[in-house]
Amino acid sequence: MEYPETYREILNCLPQPACLLKDGAVLLQNAAAGDAFAALLQESVPQPPAVLTCGEWIYTLRPLGDLCLALASRAPQQGADVSFLRLPLSELFGSVSALMPSVEELEDPAIHMQAAGVNRSLYRLYRSISNLEFSSSEPMSRFSQTDLTALLGELETHIPQPCSGGVTVEAELPSRPVLVMTDPQLLQRAVLNLLSNAIRHARRGSTVRLQLTKQQGRAMITVRNEGTPADPDAVFGGAEKANCHGTAGLGLELVRKIMQTLGGTLLFRMPEDGTVATLALPAKSGEPCCGCVLRCSHFDGNGGFDTVLLELSDVLPAEVFLPEAID
Repeated sequence: MEYPETYREILNCLPQPACLLKDGAVLLQNAAAGDAFAALLQESVPQPPAVLTCGEWIYTLRPLGDLCLALASRAPQQGADVSFLRLPLSELFGSVSALMPSVEELEDPAIHMQAAGVNRSLYRLYRSISNLEFSSSEPMSRFSQTDLTALLGELETHIPQPCSGGVTVEAELPSRPVLVMTDPQLLQRAVLNLLSNAIRHARRGSTVRLQLTKQQGRAMITVRNEGTPADPDAVFGGAEKANCHGTAGLGLELVRKIMQTLGGTLLFRMPEDGTVATLALPAKSGEPCCGCVLRCSHFDGNGGFDTVLLELSDVLPAEVFLPEAID
């Protein structure tokens, strides 16, 4: 045929896998194609225009004279469906809640500590299910003008001190409001996830520092710890890297997804003396209007669970979850 090389140059300008089909066979394909069309050719190729999902690929078929142009893209991975765990979790929570008043009447400290362990495990289980559901869906955001100085200051007061390993959290906040347009609940979840990672990898007895600054029109929320730098594979490795820390193994990918939703970004570096994670958001100028200063609420869609205890459940001591402490 006289036109193959002309078409090849055109196809090679496309970044995604592309090919020309003739009578159900590949006539030409571009450099990006590889084996992308192997699965398509094992199926009955429909007449274009059409969209066909086959294996891990989605094919868009377009007519081109007596030929067919096929463009391939990878099908999005399906997230884990853990909704079936909601019912047994609710039943477990109801049974534990009914037992706790009787436990509080007992004077045996050992039984109280066992009850605290049950409560902490329940919080960890709820957090894992919530994070898995969040990672497999598109989060809904509710933007409002938010004062980050007030948000982080309120958050610090709700963190039980010290955390596991004697680690404490200190906030270094400006004296003036720092305003952003954001979803305060999603942002709080991102900050708490950063703190959880920082506390988990911090040196025993050290301090995790939560800092807020404003730089060149950006609000920068930085979480810094002291200790051995985190293993990047463990931090960003996803569910396949789940480990003995009691987490779902999602690492900072959940934070990255939240920041993408909020129009911000996650910056992460590992100097020799610890880890530094920063959330960057576009900041507004001026003073907050009446009523826009955020007050942390314990009711934010977490089913009555305290947000701070929920997000930090894997790095807080058992004493925090004593029945009399979390009523």
